[in-house]
Amino acid sequence: MRPGRTRLAPLLFAITVAASAKPAPAQEPEAAAGGTEPSSESSTEAAEEEGGSLIPLPVIFYQPETGLGFGLTAINYYRASPGDTISPPSSVSFVGIYTTKKQLVLAVSSDMYVAEDRWRISSSVSYSKFPTKYWGIGNDTPDSAEEDYTPQALTLKLWPQKKVATGWYVGLAANIIDRSISEASEDGLIDSGLAPGVDDEQSIGLGGSLIRDSRDNRVYPRRGSYHKLLVDLFADAWFGDNGFGVYTVDLRRYFSVARSHVVALQALGIATSGEPPFDLYPQLGGESLLRGYFQGRYRDRSLLAFQGEYRLPVFWRFGAAGFVGVGQVAPDFGGFGMDRFWIAGGAGLRFLLARREGLNIRADFAFGEGSSGFYLSIGEAF
Repeated sequence: MRPGRTRLAPLLFAITVAASAKPAPAQEPEAAAGGTEPSSESSTEAAEEEGGSLIPLPVIFYQPETGLGFGLTAINYYRASPGDTISPPSSVSFVGIYTTKKQLVLAVSSDMYVAEDRWRISSSVSYSKFPTKYWGIGNDTPDSAEEDYTPQALTLKLWPQKKVATGWYVGLAANIIDRSISEASEDGLIDSGLAPGVDDEQSIGLGGSLIRDSRDNRVYPRRGSYHKLLVDLFADAWFGDNGFGVYTVDLRRYFSVARSHVVALQALGIATSGEPPFDLYPQLGGESLLRGYFQGRYRDRSLLAFQGEYRLPVFWRFGAAGFVGVGQVAPDFGGFGMDRFWIAGGAGLRFLLARREGLNIRADFAFGEGSSGFYLSIGEAF
């Protein structure tokens, strides 16, 4: 992940979506989790979005990386272009989170949609202090190598995207990052300066993206695909010699099968160049990629992972899911091998929080090889 992006990045996105969730009109029929198509807005909702509406929402979640987390998010909706009924409502949101592992995240973000959705402009400023763990670099690091460290980061980001064809978006991304490590286990690799990029760093990043999005619903897709090519190039803020690049290919496909059943598939490849800091190395594990492993348990300069999930309604607002994934890290793509994949899998329950968006509360229990984890969060893993 990019420096300054906390391990809660996928969760913060889900929380922002959760804040946008408004109850469906009372006359709509009840449905099992994930089992309905998005409905049209009510006149009240449309009026709120046209004139602006502030929606606060308490936050509570659990992950192995964070323990119990809690906080508050608030989001304000408005129309960036009055009279534009094609663009989604624009928004400004705030998130404040603290966890039982003394992790702090503060973020303000904005998503602006203008010119009948031909332009999408995202921006954010965030601060994080996030105690976590490190096992070294490589696909076979031992459990005994575990050490603690606390990164801090202040990040500013601007990401405009231009619609170039139906479902296709081309974007530019600019990042300014100030990162440091405030604490680390005594005499460990980080404390001894043996981990790559342990020194404080201020970086400027410029990059580009190409996205194809044909999903029928961005929150709970039932069919369609989401393909993303992302290039981020970072240089030392004072134009030093510590430049590096991060290159991501993220391919997702969704199939609707049976009645309201969904098969979700993802293939993910990440590579780096130059001299990235160790906390930017691609990482396996966490609540979105190979659940069952602690995020960052395995990291190296390149990553390859595949995962699939079967989602189905059960009754009323309850649903269920089963999932499996494989992944590995290596110094480069030539270092991958068929016998080096880590395997994870598990199952979970869903509770439909908002019918119109298809937004679920997710409770997953997952197993890796010699590890396991319980995850309580909002929104699907991918």
